[in-house]
Amino acid sequence: MATITWNKKSHSVGIQKIDDQHKQLFLIVEELDQAIRAGRGERVLQNIIDKLFAYSSYHFSTEERIFRQFGQKEIQKYQEAHEEFQQWLMQVKEELEIGDKDVAIAVFNFLNHWLQNHVVGRDKSYYSRLAESKTMAEEK
Repeated sequence: MATITWNKKSHSVGIQKIDDQHKQLFLIVEELDQAIRAGRGERVLQNIIDKLFAYSSYHFSTEERIFRQFGQKEIQKYQEAHEEFQQWLMQVKEELEIGDKDVAIAVFNFLNHWLQNHVVGRDKSYYSRLAESKTMAEEK
């Protein structure tokens, strides 16, 4: 089990505000990793889920505002992906509330994978296209 950590070369999308928000998401997942390693994963998981829900809501609204600002057609796909993630967090929260405590490592693994796909896969590609379209618009 290894936490991926944010680094500029792999994870920067070229927009400081979004990079800063991505860094915060990585730090929250790293907090869970450290708690698991210290044997406190199950005790802090509810708090981590709450933090992730709140911060990802803030982050997703920022991203969607940027996408709308530049008239990107793919915003629907992003909104759906964002909603799926939020629904997953709510499902984990419900499972924790009914007493399913043996989920910290599975949640950590999912979050690590999700961050890699969200930031490196989806966001880097999208923000690259956004920068290209912005450059083209400025050249006209």
